[in-house]
Amino acid sequence: KNRKPPEKKSTVRKRRLAAIKTLCKLSNDRENRMPLLCTSSIDVLPVLLSCLQTSSSQNEQGAKLHEDELEIRRLSCLILNNLSTPVENKAIMVLGHHSQYLLETLVQIIESASPESHLCVICLYNLSFLNDAVDLLLNFCPGQETSEEQKASGHDTDGNSNGEDCDTSFGSPRSTSSTKISQRCHRHHRIGATSIPCPPLPIVGSSALDVSCLALQNDHSLLRVLESMVRTYSPFLLSSVTSVEGEAIRWSVGLLSNFCKNANNLYRIEMIVQTDLVPCVVKNLGNTPRPMNQWTEDSLEEFSLVLLCHLVKAETGRDALRRTNVLDAIGPIIGKGGIHDHRAGVIRCALLDKEEEEDGGDGMEETRDIEERHHG
Repeated sequence: KNRKPPEKKSTVRKRRLAAIKTLCKLSNDRENRMPLLCTSSIDVLPVLLSCLQTSSSQNEQGAKLHEDELEIRRLSCLILNNLSTPVENKAIMVLGHHSQYLLETLVQIIESASPESHLCVICLYNLSFLNDAVDLLLNFCPGQETSEEQKASGHDTDGNSNGEDCDTSFGSPRSTSSTKISQRCHRHHRIGATSIPCPPLPIVGSSALDVSCLALQNDHSLLRVLESMVRTYSPFLLSSVTSVEGEAIRWSVGLLSNFCKNANNLYRIEMIVQTDLVPCVVKNLGNTPRPMNQWTEDSLEEFSLVLLCHLVKAETGRDALRRTNVLDAIGPIIGKGGIHDHRAGVIRCALLDKEEEEDGGDGMEETRDIEERHHG
């Protein structure tokens, strides 16, 4: 029998690009976003992640991506952003069968300093509005396995392959290839894992965080990757020109704000203050080149002030802010009027006037109500 000759790579690439473009148009319609994920007959999530992993694998191998591959990766990230907006989709994406694969892929793209990093952060920001997702995201470590799985796969307790050196610098390819990541993810799928394995969490309301928390020890955890990215990209904020690096920082601060907004889970704040994220946020707020009349909703400055308001709810957060020049950063905002002035005043009051804070602090309660209304 005559067999059809294999299709050329260029032909396959163009067909894939055309399909992704069609899917992107469908996801732009809000009414289509739930059916694309919440029906048994359609499952686009693994297809999108496969496109992202293919491009990431080629990038790690030093191969220059074709412009079609770059467009496929960008559109795949945009589709994930669209799909992550409905509440029903958030649960499927972050708690479903493909959750490990999804989060590993997003973190990998961010860590590789790809131009699409800000789109991946936006997707994580959308997912963080699901209360059940916050702890999973905050504690997420790629390739996290049980000790039995580590022995079987030849990985040590740090998640590195035996005998391999791991480059932990931001923007450098990780020693763990995307193929190995995909294999680990599919192993979780085969054993029927429906949620991300997370380290034991500290007791809610505890004053001390368990220092053995894997997210703080693992340089490739989401928290540490965000820390490295914010530290590396901060110089881009000194320009008033919008950049993908600045956008990545903006949405990262929004993501951190969502992590900290629940006052009943103060251990989340205790985790974040053990990184360099808080000093970076304060420094970037103080150095912003934009005037206050440009601090619109969801701007970096607004996200930063909201995050600082959440941090001062906890003693560990206040202690961390006192070690920065936060009072100098918010000083020019005081007395200007408006919501930014109010937030800056609450932060200043919480850091300087302990007596008012102990008496119940109407300012703190008012700010908390404002933030809850703001985030819907």
